[in-house]
Amino acid sequence: MGVDVKVSVIVPVFNAGETLQKCIESVSAQHYQNFELLLINDGSKDRSGDICDEYAQKDDRIKVFHKKNEGVSSTRNVGLKEARGEYIVFCDADDWMAADYVQGLMDELERYDVDLVDQGFERVYNDGSRLAESYDNTKCSKEDMTKWMEMLLTGHTGPFPKIYRAQIIQEHGLTFDTSLEFCEDLVFNLQYMKHATRGIYFSGKRRYYYRQVETSLGNSVYQKDMTVAGNALIKVMEVLNDSFYANLRIDREKMIRLRNKVIQLSMFFMTSLHNNSKRGDRIEALKTLKSYELDHYWKHIKTKNPLRKLFYGLFEQNHIRFAVCVEDLRKRFGKN
Repeated sequence: MGVDVKVSVIVPVFNAGETLQKCIESVSAQHYQNFELLLINDGSKDRSGDICDEYAQKDDRIKVFHKKNEGVSSTRNVGLKEARGEYIVFCDADDWMAADYVQGLMDELERYDVDLVDQGFERVYNDGSRLAESYDNTKCSKEDMTKWMEMLLTGHTGPFPKIYRAQIIQEHGLTFDTSLEFCEDLVFNLQYMKHATRGIYFSGKRRYYYRQVETSLGNSVYQKDMTVAGNALIKVMEVLNDSFYANLRIDREKMIRLRNKVIQLSMFFMTSLHNNSKRGDRIEALKTLKSYELDHYWKHIKTKNPLRKLFYGLFEQNHIRFAVCVEDLRKRFGKN
């Protein structure tokens, strides 16, 4: 196999002992056989590492890499570094794929001559129920930026259920940002899409099964330091501020799903604004965000609280210090 491998399937693994076997076996059973499976064990404390090694002993297409625990971005980056395939497919250790999943991705990538295929998927809940997330079959050229951005945000912004060209990732040094605790996948995809000159195909097929963990991203982010949500918001805005995305800024009023995504990240930031932060840090963070023209998104945030309304008005007028004073008052008196 070696240099002739066509597809690299990258699976980050962390304490996934209860689901890992189903994931590995679903990859091993693919109709498309010219692949390598890279299992990156991110310092698991359960039997995950042993399970990886056991499967690697039985199948020479499976390669295992053990590393200290550093998070999913670092783990996926190891997979990108070690991958030898022409194409990259990601799968989480909680999830699994139908036997024709990789073949379907390859067929559509070649048939439509695109740089990315993004398929639908099914959310699978603990009680066994499922929710289908589907696209209409659509090919988007590089010029169809507004359409493919809205479609991307309709589906899953993670690195699955997608197939990427390894050459684009390697030539442009694309990696997952290890400084981010969430939104690293959206940032990666936005960066990749800048170089997807052949366009993107959104497929109505659903051959990927995403295990829906019953936790709330919002609640977990709200409990973090201000910098966690702030960094994610800044990174997303940095990418969107690139000249490649200039048309999106012109058409921002049409970009409902993009606007909602920015507002969601903004609300994470605002709710965690006082978490372990000093007043000077809050001022500097808001100054940075102001430079990304967030006014155009924040004016759509609805609030009945007069202090919040005053805060957004002061922010829009670039009176950052006064805005922080108002927000500190709102926090002090416990007004939502």
